[in-house]
Amino acid sequence: MPTRTTPINWPTNALNPTRIPQAISLGLLLALLALVLSDESYAQNPPGNPVPPKALPTPDPNPYADRIQPILAKYCVACHSHDAPESNLKLLSLASMITGGDSGPALIPGKPSESLILRRILGLDEPKMPPEDSAQPTPEEIETIERWIEQGAHGTDPANSLADRWKRIAPNSKPNSAITAAAPLNPTQSLVGKFAQIELVERSDIPSNPTRILSIPFLGKISQIRLDRDAKRAAIAGGIPGLGGIVHVLELDQIANLNKDHSSGKRIEAHSDVLYCATLHPKQPWVATAGYDRTIRLWDYNSGKLLRSFEGHNGAVYDLDFDPSGDVLASASADETIKVWRTDSGLRLDTLGQGEAEQLRVRFLDPTTTNNPTENNQSVCLIATGADRRIRQWRLPSLDQPSVSPMLHSVFAHEATIHQLALSQNHLYACTAAHDGTIKVWNTQDWQLIEDLPPSKELLTSLAWTHDSTAIEWTTLEGSIQQHSIADAIRSFQEKNRSMAPATSAPPQSTLSPIQPDPPSIQESDAGPRSIQNPQLVVPPVRVQATLEPQDLAHGGDWYAFDSKKGQVWSIGIFAAQDKSPLDSYLEITDPQAIPILRTRLQAVRESYYTFRGKDSLSIDDFRLHRWEDMQLNEWLYSGGEVVRLWLYPRGPDSGFKVYPGFGNRFTYFGTSPIAHALNEPAWIVRELAPDQPPVSNGLPVFPIFYSNDDDPMRKSGKDSSIEFLTPYDGRFLIRLRDTRGQSGPEYRYRLSIVPPNPRFDFKLETNELTLRPDVGSEFIVSIDRFDGLDEDVQIEFEDLPEGIRVIQPLKIEKGQLKAIGQIRALSNKLSELPKEFEITLKAKCQLGIHERIAEQKPKLKIKVNPKPTMTLKIVGKDDPDDAPPIEKLLIRPGQTVSAKLVIQRGELAGDIAFGGDDSGRNLPHGCFVDNIGLNGLLIPAGESTREVFITAAPIVEPQRRVFHLRGNVDGNPTSLPVELIVE
Repeated sequence: MPTRTTPINWPTNALNPTRIPQAISLGLLLALLALVLSDESYAQNPPGNPVPPKALPTPDPNPYADRIQPILAKYCVACHSHDAPESNLKLLSLASMITGGDSGPALIPGKPSESLILRRILGLDEPKMPPEDSAQPTPEEIETIERWIEQGAHGTDPANSLADRWKRIAPNSKPNSAITAAAPLNPTQSLVGKFAQIELVERSDIPSNPTRILSIPFLGKISQIRLDRDAKRAAIAGGIPGLGGIVHVLELDQIANLNKDHSSGKRIEAHSDVLYCATLHPKQPWVATAGYDRTIRLWDYNSGKLLRSFEGHNGAVYDLDFDPSGDVLASASADETIKVWRTDSGLRLDTLGQGEAEQLRVRFLDPTTTNNPTENNQSVCLIATGADRRIRQWRLPSLDQPSVSPMLHSVFAHEATIHQLALSQNHLYACTAAHDGTIKVWNTQDWQLIEDLPPSKELLTSLAWTHDSTAIEWTTLEGSIQQHSIADAIRSFQEKNRSMAPATSAPPQSTLSPIQPDPPSIQESDAGPRSIQNPQLVVPPVRVQATLEPQDLAHGGDWYAFDSKKGQVWSIGIFAAQDKSPLDSYLEITDPQAIPILRTRLQAVRESYYTFRGKDSLSIDDFRLHRWEDMQLNEWLYSGGEVVRLWLYPRGPDSGFKVYPGFGNRFTYFGTSPIAHALNEPAWIVRELAPDQPPVSNGLPVFPIFYSNDDDPMRKSGKDSSIEFLTPYDGRFLIRLRDTRGQSGPEYRYRLSIVPPNPRFDFKLETNELTLRPDVGSEFIVSIDRFDGLDEDVQIEFEDLPEGIRVIQPLKIEKGQLKAIGQIRALSNKLSELPKEFEITLKAKCQLGIHERIAEQKPKLKIKVNPKPTMTLKIVGKDDPDDAPPIEKLLIRPGQTVSAKLVIQRGELAGDIAFGGDDSGRNLPHGCFVDNIGLNGLLIPAGESTREVFITAAPIVEPQRRVFHLRGNVDGNPTSLPVELIVE
């Protein structure tokens, strides 16, 4: 307080007699007041307890560290930390506040009205901080900051030790029994994490609350407990939000000997904010840590030395995992990505960006413990889960160099965020848990659901398999440990998998006899309209000639009945449009009560919708679908009752999928009919369920498919209908025929055919004539039409080949495909000896069980000889000189991209040379394609003579050998020498 310097001037009449009575009255009043106060003081302080003198406040030696920094940590540091601070303002130290950010210093000691930090808090300057939708400082906290600045903003930064900082803000409340993390150590004991302590508990009384054996102090919250592969060590990650992270590494064989200061464990203060995860290296004394600060760090836990940092995530890192060799580290982040890092160098090998929301768990699948062990690390796989409710699996092509990792599976698994993932000891099975309490067990080979466990009412905080992989164990926030036996479910799944009948999408091959006699032909009955109550009974095999009359419409169409035994297969078809009838037929098969017969069920595993534009009922190209990256070739796409199959990936940003057969009009599957689809119409990737297989409870629909058809699924019969009927049981069945438009009349004639399937194919040559040029090849195209379930490879053979001609063999049309591209060339020294024109004969055959089917057609290819030179081209190694000899073989793995170099001799050609678009890889195996071609296709610009060619193999490609070539779109369409692509 300021000291008074002037004396008090008392008044001269202060003792004037006329004022004495008033003075006495005032004195009495003051005496009475003193008496009252003395009585109150006496009551509070009786004799022997004198009133203590009022203590003067002790000056705070470090007001910044004690009072100001905790307020900033509570409200400001989340956005103004070291990592990407907003407006480049860091509020982690006193010096950084004075330095300030983009708007200048945040603090001016002694001048609160000019200090930006206080002005923003009070809302005097824009923008107000913290933002209105964030937690706000209390008036007392604001006053504390204002007085601190006014008094000179004294103090120093708080101690670096997390323990020291923890002491200053440790809560007085007693922590509850919530378990925030856990890991089972053996059949009876678990390591559990609670607030500020690690406990070793006995869990023999599951599902009751566990019994504590040992307690170890921990600084803050425990986020995760991870054991190494041998369960000899545990890494416990956690910390204090806003202050720092910490990881404990415990030697589990010494845990019983740990004293209260846990001196037998290793402790590292690892980050500037709380840790969410830590994982132990499988071979070295290393631990990787990550958390809210987005940075991954690798430590030597024996010495506490920081070995390496991995930076690149734009959000918190929630989980880490080493591959079995320890060479690679994977991370899951709030930035919706999974990143793969080289452990020894920090090199980022890949960023897996298919996630649609934050990714919360990531695990490597050990190839040495699965059903498909490999001889190398090329089949190391990675799985991840997150807030997008999906399980995804990738294959890592390389553990040494950056590469593109193909996604093998994407499964819609839960209806809520998947926050827990655990693998069995042999990695054959996985368990997932979601925020809605659902818990599911999966087979990791194809991600079939094994069991849906009873849901948890409490949020799961950990999930693990017991060491014998017979049970699933989890903990909850309420502090309990639960366990559920899974042994019976796995045993049942294995038995069912071995004995499971094939799905009903196609008849069994054993029923497909290659030789069928002509069936008898009969006329329609004259007994009146054919109705449900009075269908015409026929005995297959049979063909019925009939007419759809107007009186038939009253009964919903024409009805026929036939008897069949379980397992018998009938090809039921209508011949009307092929006979120039106006009938647009629709076929259905029902039971005697006219209830449709179920053909199969399709389980949706991924959801999507049409983008950019809709589709008509014919197109095979440009199917643009939301999240197409999650889809694989040969998968079935269901939309609006139609099922198609994906044939080729989109080739760039301005393209979509091609669907089967890859050309012409599109095929449909499971007997469904082609229809048009609107923009934004829903679509699903579906999987067929076996007759007794329960659907996965993933929140996506199951679509029943009945025996009905509008237009022939293979598009060979136009508007005529066709059904392949696999008899589900012994009994009588009805066939209903109607016109899709409800029309009828005497001219609406048709033939109904009920015959056993006759698997066969028609063979044709699409190239009728070609020309041979010097030093180059010429190509030709062969195709087939498949009938009645024939799906095998078709071999092409050649006859009448003159001497000096080379045809690339073997040439075959792959299983399920309809075309192949061959190449023919003349030996350089034999071209002049060939006749000017000649023909060669082609024939085709396939093996159907023990039967060989040879196509009736034997087309002839007309060949001309032209000695005029044209552009030559060859394929050499990507690093070879241009004059190197052409390569003969190229190796590739499923999911991999390899490259070679295309070299041309232009001759007189000066402009751009094109080699095609998505079809530029001529005769590549299905699923292999020339990649990275852009909107212009495979092109060598004017003035250049080389181009790197990238070839990608989709994950579905099977091991094989197949010969391919490239073709120039110039005079003569010359081709390169053939190259054998070896898919390993």
